[in-house]
Amino acid sequence: MRLGELDRMISAGGRAGREAVDEKAELEAVLSELYKHGERGDHAHLHPELTTDYARISTMLDDSDHRPPASAGARLVELEEEFEMLMERFRSILDRRTTT
Repeated sequence: MRLGELDRMISAGGRAGREAVDEKAELEAVLSELYKHGERGDHAHLHPELTTDYARISTMLDDSDHRPPASAGARLVELEEEFEMLMERFRSILDRRTTT
């Protein structure tokens, strides 16, 4: 389900519209944890989300001319675990839509 489809359901109102409001809020919450979903402005000054943090650590580990700090590998593992948790939540929301 795309966010645009949820917007159309919300506009139509009724029970399906109320359910779509909740579903859209859940999806946007997960998306905002993954990346800077829907934010506008100077991204250099916005709070970096999971994908930004992951890219920074990945670059540090892969492309640096210097030895990365010992904590970088552990942080990468933490980020991968967080990503999997968020993707599980995301898939769960989408699966509910396809089973109803």
